[in-house]
Amino acid sequence: MHLNFSLIKNVLKIYIFNSRRGIIGVIILFIFIILGIAGIFYTPYDPNSIVGMPYQPPSSSFIMGTDYFGRDIFSRLLVGTTYTLLVALIASSIIILIGVIIGSISGYYSGPLDEIFMRIVDVFMTIPSFFILIIASAYLPMNNFTAALVLGLLSWPVTSRVIRSQVLSTKNELYIDAARVIGVENYRIIIRHIMPNILPLIFISFISDLIYSVHSITTLIFLGLGDIRQPTWGETLYWAFATGALYRKAWWAFLFPLLFIILYSFGLILINDSVSSTVRKKTI
Repeated sequence: MHLNFSLIKNVLKIYIFNSRRGIIGVIILFIFIILGIAGIFYTPYDPNSIVGMPYQPPSSSFIMGTDYFGRDIFSRLLVGTTYTLLVALIASSIIILIGVIIGSISGYYSGPLDEIFMRIVDVFMTIPSFFILIIASAYLPMNNFTAALVLGLLSWPVTSRVIRSQVLSTKNELYIDAARVIGVENYRIIIRHIMPNILPLIFISFISDLIYSVHSITTLIFLGLGDIRQPTWGETLYWAFATGALYRKAWWAFLFPLLFIILYSFGLILINDSVSSTVRKKTI
């Protein structure tokens, strides 16, 4: 456990905390994690209860105002943060899991197996995943977790290609050849020798997938094709648009959920940029 903790600490120090961008990004992400946890245990008001007048502007009682139904927007965004981040985490984990498995096997073994996997990837890359998600919403009980599952199962090909290319260049290193010579099994070589060297790339892909997942799920719900009963960032925007918030000059109904999405994405972009910069420096 001590070694694992030290490894994590060193990785964070080398790839994230080595720049101001990375530190700011981690702080922003940490704030959203705190908000997501708070949404589970505490909200100023019941997010589904009518607690004020329709479209009441921000005040000391309602720091982000109320929506058309008189519900507290801040309370709904707290709960929405919990569900939005959880759905994004599920979708991104599926994307990374499938992408890393397919990409690493394809890159390491090459030959006919690589050819088969890459043709499967080509087929999936021709599928417009977001439009399939829209079509699926018409035939499946499209709650947020079903949407995350469908999105994850359709969005892994890019990650698999990125991982494959890195494995192809790593598998010919001398230490990999040495492991083969002494009889180390292929799966152990992949897991214990290749994977640690491409972890930064996997992390970059995961962060990008987190951003993509939130944007996709939020857009789907905003269009009314997701679950509009459960508080999420997209659901808040959906009701703001559907009830004419802009026409009623209730700017806060749009502004605050958009700020949540923008700041969340900005924080992850800063983290990704910090890791990418460090990786580039190490390869020069």
